[in-house]
Amino acid sequence: MGNRLVFTLGGLFLGMVSAVLLGALVAIAQDVTFKTFIWTLFHFNGYYNTYFQLGIVANIGIFFLMIRNPKTIYFAKGWLFATILMAVWTVSIELHWSL
Repeated sequence: MGNRLVFTLGGLFLGMVSAVLLGALVAIAQDVTFKTFIWTLFHFNGYYNTYFQLGIVANIGIFFLMIRNPKTIYFAKGWLFATILMAVWTVSIELHWSL
């Protein structure tokens, strides 16, 4: 039981971080600084939200690659939940909701 929880939480954390980092890589390729990308993301400014959405889409693709291996199913569960949370985050940015 303990390993399942560790793998699920690890997938949750890495899934959240990877969505942001993959979006940041796309933004950096478009000459946006990492600091500016993170600032707009956490201040609910939708200016660079498209790059973040691309990071989320890449996360979904990685999830489908992970579920092919039965050994990573608990990690994939956490990854999927993180991807869903990041999708809710990007929708809240688009609709100008703030916490």
